Amino acid sequence: MTDPAAALRLTLDAPRAARVGDRVRMTLVVHNAGADPLTLYLRGRPVAVDLSVRRADGAPVWHRLEHAIIPAIVQLRELRPGERLAFGVTWDQMTGVGQSAGAGEFMLEASLLTDGPEPLRAPPVSLRIVGTT
Repeated sequence: MTDPAAALRLTLDAPRAARVGDRVRMTLVVHNAGADPLTLYLRGRPVAVDLSVRRADGAPVWHRLEHAIIPAIVQLRELRPGERLAFGVTWDQMTGVGQSAGAGEFMLEASLLTDGPEPLRAPPVSLRIVGTT
């Protein structure tokens, strides 16, 4: 028997390059690529979508849900075959301590918190920020 969750596809839509100081818009897309409906048990209100930015060497830069309190609320959402959900977040290129991230190579990561032990994760996306600070 096939696991229904295997039909679930997560992708992170984000620019591959930006200039220093530009706002970086990222969208986590959840897609039911299967032939059957899927029920998602999503945490939080609004739905808890986590995004993080790391330098190319893995050093953390920014984490959207760092120090956030996620309400113990679960929302049920049924995704019909072919249906997509999109969750957008904008990063202002500031670090978690309020400094400019500056130019360089970064990895963007996105996850969707569910009632399971691990969040659903999209493959990471690279971002090059160019210019001077």
